[in-house]
Amino acid sequence: MYLNLMERFKSWLSGMRMEMVLLGYLDILNIPALLMLGVVTSYQDFKEGKIRNKWIIISVLYSFFSLGLTALLLELGGSTINPVYVKGFFVNLGFSLGFGVFLWMCKLWSAGDAKLFVAYAALIPLSTYRWQVSPLFPSYILLINTFTPIFVFLLVRMLFSLKPKMFLDELKRSLNPKIVLSFALFIFGFSVIGSLFFRFTGIQPNFVVMILFLFLVMIFFTNAVKVDLLKVSVVFAVLRLVLDFRQVITLLYWEQFALQFAAFIALQYIVLNLGSRAFSRPIYVEELKPGMCLAQDVSEEKDELRQSSTVSYSYLQSIFQNFRSKSILSDYSCLSVEDVEKLKKGHSESRLKSHLILIYDKLSFAAFMFAGAIVTIIVQGDLIAAIRLAVERFI
Repeated sequence: MYLNLMERFKSWLSGMRMEMVLLGYLDILNIPALLMLGVVTSYQDFKEGKIRNKWIIISVLYSFFSLGLTALLLELGGSTINPVYVKGFFVNLGFSLGFGVFLWMCKLWSAGDAKLFVAYAALIPLSTYRWQVSPLFPSYILLINTFTPIFVFLLVRMLFSLKPKMFLDELKRSLNPKIVLSFALFIFGFSVIGSLFFRFTGIQPNFVVMILFLFLVMIFFTNAVKVDLLKVSVVFAVLRLVLDFRQVITLLYWEQFALQFAAFIALQYIVLNLGSRAFSRPIYVEELKPGMCLAQDVSEEKDELRQSSTVSYSYLQSIFQNFRSKSILSDYSCLSVEDVEKLKKGHSESRLKSHLILIYDKLSFAAFMFAGAIVTIIVQGDLIAAIRLAVERFI
């Protein structure tokens, strides 16, 4: 019986060693830390609306420690860590930081969200990305797996919160001739930029990824650079026409262009126009509190506070995190104590005529990114592509 138990123990130990080899040292070391980071930051984001820097710093430093410990364990086992992996780890971390800052400049998330993305990029082992891997920036898959559930949630919320008339009103706004022309010129001129970017990073540019990239570039020029998009698009379109004339005159190109243009209009209509309405709700001015984010501009004109319903890409950041703008009561800024007092005082003095004001409901973006990290570990690739492949197998 004793010998039988020993054999079982040896068999179990052998199986554990094999399991460790299959999982990899980094998986065993990093995944528990990743789970802890996700639980803590999601809870704090939900309760306090902020992500503390100490968890980001601890996570990144821990990823360095686990990488060093893995190198030591491999050395003790008579092997060495692949220098290509180490190089890829730091290159991916650099790209993650750069892209995080890029999205912050686009006002699509806060600085805290950008830092949280870097922490997840550091903790998810590169071996997790089994397919559709970019050699320089594999963590772009984490972004796709994070924003896909958000997009689904957005669609569900729109269906249940918006009236049919709102869909028609926002469709008319999306099909404004100036907007349509601007989008057409933008796609024509900037799609070549996307192709060069994907070629450089090694990202496989499927149709959805290309549209999302162009959407981000447009938001960058609109929110960060703040230039006239129509004028810039004309310049790039002329350059495209001169430098890429042979491809432009093909029928295949215009078929692809038509699909990209239609998808771009749909994305603008769903994400910007309908999305901003789905996440806004009216409350009484007396119920305003610091930290709430306005869903409409409030400007001071002739000693009166006037409300105007406009839409900006900044609303995406407003529903995820507190976003403070230097421009008081405009650009969808989240309200300070002084802002709230100014609005309430203006209302009591009849300078703000309306009793109601639109604010945005908020989401816990940290929880969505945590879910995206879990999906990335499970799927080991792009969630959208995985769903498409699964559907194709059943059809």
